[in-house]
Amino acid sequence: MADAKRKGTLTFLLAVAAMLALLPLSWWLFLRTPDPPPPPPPPPKQVVAEAPPDAGVPAPPDLMLAEVSGTVEIRKGKGQFQPAAVGAILAADDALRTTDGRVRLTAKDAYEVEVEQGTSLEVAELNAKLARLRLNTGMVVAKVEGGGERRMEVSAANSDAVAASSDGTFAISNNGAGTVAVGARAGEVEFQAAGQAVLLRAGQQSIATGGKAPSAPSAIPGSLFLKVDWPQDREINRRKVVIAGKAAPGSVLMVGGQPVRVEKDGRFKAGVSLREGKNLVEAMCIDLAGRRSETKTEIKVDTTAPDSDVATQKLWER
Repeated sequence: MADAKRKGTLTFLLAVAAMLALLPLSWWLFLRTPDPPPPPPPPPKQVVAEAPPDAGVPAPPDLMLAEVSGTVEIRKGKGQFQPAAVGAILAADDALRTTDGRVRLTAKDAYEVEVEQGTSLEVAELNAKLARLRLNTGMVVAKVEGGGERRMEVSAANSDAVAASSDGTFAISNNGAGTVAVGARAGEVEFQAAGQAVLLRAGQQSIATGGKAPSAPSAIPGSLFLKVDWPQDREINRRKVVIAGKAAPGSVLMVGGQPVRVEKDGRFKAGVSLREGKNLVEAMCIDLAGRRSETKTEIKVDTTAPDSDVATQKLWER
């Protein structure tokens, strides 16, 4: 009986010990507040390729020499002038000059520039939306296409004059001494100088002289004026002769194959070098409408002959 009682007590104690041992487990399983679930993993990072700085900006068009005749030279950057050839490319800071030559420049379907004889110009800026040229002397005819989405600007050296168009064709001349003339051939052209501007329409011209504002728009004259006061004596004993005359203000003049400045009142004067014997001396003028006028004479040089008066002062004394 005592043994049975001890066994019962032992069993009871073992049961109590087992229950006490199971309490922590029961608490862990049933009473403990469960830990919050871990946050979901972040979505995979999308790598977006960064566009280069100039993405979406059209590349500058190439200003190419499409036609070349006569003596034409180009300069790349700050280099030396070299003979030009068809296919040569001009970019910003490049320059071009002609003597007795002419050039037609093209830039895809954006710009076209005709460079007349006796002209010096530089490329200031060139891209798909804007072309800026600097005309030192001479004349250029600029054409811009694109329905107003592009712009061509030509500034004149030794002046603050600028001609510009967004969808037109215009001629601009610069005598290098402050006389700048602009003529509109198609569309509309803005011409500004001395802080004032005029709007030219096809067939109109304006001239700015001596740092003054542009003249009021007027019709381009219907004919080209050129008068040359050739020496009365066509047989001389010197190898240089002075040729004088008058031409349309704003026109470009070549005498004896060399560019000659036309003053703001149209007068000009040039010394022409001759060789022994017969010389054919030619004067050629180009106006803003693109018309050309030529006149020439023959002068014979005989340095063994008596002295003769070769000055041409008749026109200048008027």
